[in-house]
Amino acid sequence: MRSLYPGRRTAWLLLFALLLLAGRPVQAAPAHQATQPAVTQDSATQPVDVVVLLDDSGSMATCWPWPQDRPPFAPPCGGPSPNLPSDPGELRYSAARLLLELADADDRVAVVRFDSDAEGVGALGALTPVGSAENRRQLSATLQAPDDYFQRGYTRIDLGLEEAIRLLDEGRTPGRSQYVLLLTDGEPSAQSGVTNQTERVREQIAALNASGALVFPVVLCNPSAGCAGDFLREEFADFGVREAKSAPELLQIFSDIVADMKPDRSVTDRRNGAGALQVSIRDAHGAQNMAFVTPSNALLNVQRDSQPALARTLLDDSNISVSLIDQAQLASGQWTVDTSDVSGFAVIQ
Repeated sequence: MRSLYPGRRTAWLLLFALLLLAGRPVQAAPAHQATQPAVTQDSATQPVDVVVLLDDSGSMATCWPWPQDRPPFAPPCGGPSPNLPSDPGELRYSAARLLLELADADDRVAVVRFDSDAEGVGALGALTPVGSAENRRQLSATLQAPDDYFQRGYTRIDLGLEEAIRLLDEGRTPGRSQYVLLLTDGEPSAQSGVTNQTERVREQIAALNASGALVFPVVLCNPSAGCAGDFLREEFADFGVREAKSAPELLQIFSDIVADMKPDRSVTDRRNGAGALQVSIRDAHGAQNMAFVTPSNALLNVQRDSQPALARTLLDDSNISVSLIDQAQLASGQWTVDTSDVSGFAVIQ
């Protein structure tokens, strides 16, 4: 790795010698380890460009390894394909729709799927302004998982990152922070004849970092095989890789990442003794809105200081519901939210 301060070489050599004399070990980061750009308060409050990379390889939806004498199949798994799929309910797509709902109107989002190839998804194949609530609904409706997994057996992370770099380069505008959210359930793999994918991925991560784009790696663990992602953990040893132990955990992880991009967001799953979500709002907090994310139809009731409140539905797909208390309703007080599933959480802006 080239030094960031070549003019201080002599000082560094002197420091190195002093450390050796003091008997303290000196360790250097691996040359291929990713060095992410810092996120500052000022840059994080800017409008953002986000490219969401979704792994659509066969292990997401079919039993694996694939049989040699017939097409891949869905659960129940067994025989030559004993391992369960990682995300048969397509929660990764619900998580992408959730990110779209949590973004600001002037943010831009693109969604790219990668497997044996890479392609944009629906109306979000390019960086697209999030816009109004109605525009979000229209964009969300185009985010659909594939149904042709027979052609999607490999995990070409390099092709996904290649497309992310292209989209961010074409859309780069002063005053906008840029991010890549990379979701996978496995290690890089490729068709026969494709070589050096891991080296390309390292170069692509370095190129993104050099351009100022921050990469958020997420690994979805498999219910049969556990958590893969050793390659990403090695590349992001300092920054860290988020792990979703199950597909439903992707929802809160994606929300946490939005909160990392947007310092005016916070995520809480705190519950009171009765098991209800509990959020204390004060005037000094300057809260603008509060969204509740639950499994579909799991929101039972919302109260402020024991008085009922009505939340507006933003998103209701086959997996999740997103309901909003907007600024006009968000008075100070003790808010409690009863849900039929304890996996629900709140996102406060």
